[in-house]
Amino acid sequence: MISFKEMLIVLCMMIAASFAGFATYKYIIASQSEVNIINLEPSATTDVNTVTSNTGQQTEAQAVDLASMVVKDIDAKPVGLDQWSGKVLAINFWATWCPPCRKEIPVLIETQKEFADKNVQFLGIAMDDSKAVKSYMQTIDFNYPILISDLNETIRIGQAVNYSFIALPFTVFISADGMQSKAHTGELNKEQIEEILNSFL
Repeated sequence: MISFKEMLIVLCMMIAASFAGFATYKYIIASQSEVNIINLEPSATTDVNTVTSNTGQQTEAQAVDLASMVVKDIDAKPVGLDQWSGKVLAINFWATWCPPCRKEIPVLIETQKEFADKNVQFLGIAMDDSKAVKSYMQTIDFNYPILISDLNETIRIGQAVNYSFIALPFTVFISADGMQSKAHTGELNKEQIEEILNSFL
């Protein structure tokens, strides 16, 4: 027969296991569901309106060179991002296998619709197989161009705005004159996107 003391020990162990399971879900599983990690560098939002020199003084950032950013369209033809020069750009890197990316896309579509008459252009750059992207595009009514990239091209674009690409989704915002840029790793909500875009308008 189980004694009261033994029952109490078992109950305490069950409670401890429940707390451990909850903590594992909340702080490990749930937090990772918003970002698909590519490597282990820290995640952040970076504002590169200015560059800090070795002396600690801030100097004006150089304009982003869109002409140097060339990716591919869905049919593997090269596309230079400079064709959208003069517009505020929101460049979203995503993949069909990335749940937070797919969750974010309807928000991007809605925001593109609202900001289309404000000289804002969204671009979706998929780090994915073109066949998978084409198939996914049949299920979503995109209202902005979808292009294809690989890890090296994405890293290069991140470096052009002084930001280390680390995960998906990854979004780069560039002002119309190319003199301001911001980057964000992880899923964005509508309020965050609007705040960044309005800071460039």
